[in-house]
Amino acid sequence: MSQHDFNVANSDGATVRADINSALQAIAECSSGATAPSTTFAYQWWADTGNNLLKQRNAANSAWITLFTLSDPSATATQEGISELATAAEINTGTDAGRTITPDALAGSNLGTVRVVLTAIAPATDCAVADDNAHFHVPASMAGMNLVSVHAENITAGATGTGTYQVRNDTSGNNMLSTAITIDSGETGSDTAATAAVINASEDDLTENDLISIDIDGIQTTAAKGLVVTLEFRLP
Repeated sequence: MSQHDFNVANSDGATVRADINSALQAIAECSSGATAPSTTFAYQWWADTGNNLLKQRNAANSAWITLFTLSDPSATATQEGISELATAAEINTGTDAGRTITPDALAGSNLGTVRVVLTAIAPATDCAVADDNAHFHVPASMAGMNLVSVHAENITAGATGTGTYQVRNDTSGNNMLSTAITIDSGETGSDTAATAAVINASEDDLTENDLISIDIDGIQTTAAKGLVVTLEFRLP
């Protein structure tokens, strides 16, 4: 574990060399430690060994943004403001083409995709037509992102007919999909549906404090059991 204020003071050669080596070690080890570095910089990395999390300083140098767990970078990480959700940040090669306002969590980097996984119906419970089966609240770090991908998964397939699932911005009252997610008879995932979901480009934006809901608009004659909906968001 190594941290440094990255200020090499004037001194004799051996002392300066040791100080430089300490600074380089802190960079190599992502300023690792159980507590945050006392001196911070915009976009600085911190391996928070006390909580087993990799964090990055935001653009304003005012807060730490959680990116990954240290034990497994592909595992779900707890992002500030949405710890109640199963989320994961992924590397993305997209750019923030010309936007002047971006989430601090992502400004100046390519960490541009956030995945939100919602359990809307418990695994052994029949799906039923109803609104507001699951919600998540949009934190400041996701404001300005767009919905770019949707997927629904039943735990047990339904039979005869189609399951239909909608993503709705509860705050605005508008559906985020112009064509809802569907799961066909005998199938468990929307990825094999005859009709693919279509995101409404006029309703795909996130605003801070929006409440996003999962609605069930239709079920099979023999209802499917369980519903997990995965949503991906990215800066435009």
